[in-house]
Amino acid sequence: MSSENGGNKRHDDPGFKMVVHNVDMLCWILKTCVDPYKDCTLDEIKDCLTIRNGRVQGIEQEIPDGRGGYIKLDTAFIVRLPQGENAVIYLNVEGQSYKMSFDSLAKRAMHYLSSIISMQKTTGARNPYANISRTFGIWLDFCGTNGNTIDEYRMAAKRILGSGEPIPIDLTGLAIVSIDGSYATDKKDFQSLVTAVFRSSMDDEKLRTLLTDTYKFRETESIIEGRNMMSMTERAIMDASNDTEDRVCTEHVVSVVRKLKLSIDEAFDLLSISAEVREAIRGDVENQLSA
Repeated sequence: MSSENGGNKRHDDPGFKMVVHNVDMLCWILKTCVDPYKDCTLDEIKDCLTIRNGRVQGIEQEIPDGRGGYIKLDTAFIVRLPQGENAVIYLNVEGQSYKMSFDSLAKRAMHYLSSIISMQKTTGARNPYANISRTFGIWLDFCGTNGNTIDEYRMAAKRILGSGEPIPIDLTGLAIVSIDGSYATDKKDFQSLVTAVFRSSMDDEKLRTLLTDTYKFRETESIIEGRNMMSMTERAIMDASNDTEDRVCTEHVVSVVRKLKLSIDEAFDLLSISAEVREAIRGDVENQLSA
């Protein structure tokens, strides 16, 4: 999730980031929600990603929000287009964890898309708009109540004077995914997948089995760790009900260090732990790792 002037709880972003940067999860997101990839196999989509150490590499950038502040993009990616094309697209994936009217959510999503397009302008160039790439936004709405739905919005051209058809402009695309809690464990589809990950309280082993056996995920630990860190999931709400925020962060840093064989600082970076929290929990992390 993006953080606007520090408004989100600080342990939401690392968990969501861990889930979305999972290779298999992002392949499913692209295939389902982004038009150029809908006819591709998951392996073909994987070839369009930049992968390092088993994780999809993203871009982390702050862009002006128009009000003197910044929007931090930490679940944004530059992704190659399929079929051997050299062109790339900007992809931004967000999670909406509190109730918001559709009008407000749609406006917020379009604001993010517009900001990502604007940041691509090459200041001082003869044609500052020549290298602007297509931009897609995907919003996973965890507060859905009207069934699992995916709504797609794209720019449409319509000639209102004169004959013929206008030249189409296909610069942006937006998908809003509503996740209301209904899912099937015996059906292999995107809505069941994201609901099982984000809105179910199934235990770790059952989710691991579902991802491995049904969806054929090659790496599941980042999904397990990420969903348990996110405060908007049912599982995380139950697990963290008696924990402080720093204690939750400490436990997940220790788990990541042990499972992925990383240093403490590498785990901090992977989980996007803020400098303030790093200072507060480093001693507890070291003590647990040496116990």
